[in-house]
Amino acid sequence: MEAEKSVFISYRRSTSRHLARAVFMDLRNNGYDAFMDVDTLDSGTFDLIILNQIAARAHFVLLLSLGALDRCNDPNDWLRREIEHAIDLKRNIVPIIEEGFSYAEAAPYLTGKLADLPRYNGVPLYHAYFDAALDNLRNRFLKQPVYNIVLSPAPAAEQIIVRQQIQQIANEPPPTPKQVRARSLFAQAVSRHAAGETALALAAYTEVLKQDPENARAYLNRGTLKIETEDYAGALLDLNHAVRLDPREAEAYAQRGWARNLRANLEGALADYDEALRLNPRHMQTWLRRGWLHHERGSYDAAIADHTQAIQLDPQNADPYNSRAASYYHQGSYQLAVDDWTEAIRLRRDDAGLLYNNRGEAYFALGQYLMALADFKQANSLKPNQEIVLAGLAITSHALGHLNDARKYWREALKRDKACADIDVAQKTFRWVEPLAEEARKMLLTI
Repeated sequence: MEAEKSVFISYRRSTSRHLARAVFMDLRNNGYDAFMDVDTLDSGTFDLIILNQIAARAHFVLLLSLGALDRCNDPNDWLRREIEHAIDLKRNIVPIIEEGFSYAEAAPYLTGKLADLPRYNGVPLYHAYFDAALDNLRNRFLKQPVYNIVLSPAPAAEQIIVRQQIQQIANEPPPTPKQVRARSLFAQAVSRHAAGETALALAAYTEVLKQDPENARAYLNRGTLKIETEDYAGALLDLNHAVRLDPREAEAYAQRGWARNLRANLEGALADYDEALRLNPRHMQTWLRRGWLHHERGSYDAAIADHTQAIQLDPQNADPYNSRAASYYHQGSYQLAVDDWTEAIRLRRDDAGLLYNNRGEAYFALGQYLMALADFKQANSLKPNQEIVLAGLAITSHALGHLNDARKYWREALKRDKACADIDVAQKTFRWVEPLAEEARKMLLTI
């Protein structure tokens, strides 16, 4: 087989397996020596076989479906390694860009050498014009001259394995019309989800799974959507399927962990978070959620460590600062809590009401009552008449000797939540540390 007709097909199994087989069969039927991997492992001799196949072929066809690049910010992700190897070898890289894929949405994963991917000319693939797209691939993009590409034939022992794998793929039945149609339906489902059309998105994902019941990404996305609609039991069923079908997908474990967390299955949630972070240690949201789980269990050191990881991954996000501050606060490290809440306020000035309240509590615990009062007043101006803020104003006013103000604010708090009359209940509800609860008890004796 001449070098000009040798092609390596690179793809993400969870998003593009049917498309990969359709491209493989089309190229094979048109005289191309095409190779696609169906059993990639993370380590072992098969890795070397895959890399040698990229070196042995002139063209590198990369299938870009929605979500295909989602793990590519991990340097150990296999798809990333394939792409980087093709770039290093200066192969003719041809992205096939399926409808629904967006380089803009994939930008967080296009780090290092992958930052150049949008510069490669690609083949747009619309399912209504599938055959035309493959004609375009063969007759234009795979016609590039290969005289400046150095090919490295694979070792003879590996060629036997490769021929067997190619024959195995060729003997499998081609994708059914239902499976091909499912690709278009999937893009529609994602668009409806992004547009907030929840019911229509759920229906669309359900239709995708009728057409293609082995679609791990559809189960993942539908499960995530069910979490948003508070159908946690349904979400767990879908996410169990997603994990079974693609056990290397970090997002499936992350979302299942969140669903378990919301159902108070903390041990199951922790196990899923651990696996998600093993597969993708750059998943900020999972560090944040695992940190909160540790916090809820009173493991503040572990919570602080996880929140610190989240901050390192996204230092312009207020959420991990707020979360770490809460762990410092309940650990008794009040000044560190003040520092983190100050940073969270800086990052979230447009919605900082309760952050001011939180910092006010930390200032109070430090005995800095004037600073605490200023924060509680700022919180009340931004979030008027919140029970927790009114209670903080009352307690701080009492600590400063402003008894009339303390009485006024406490009465307003009681109007909104009569449970405040019981300080033990209030302490549990508002999660006060002891300095605030102690001052509240004193206040009730004097107002």
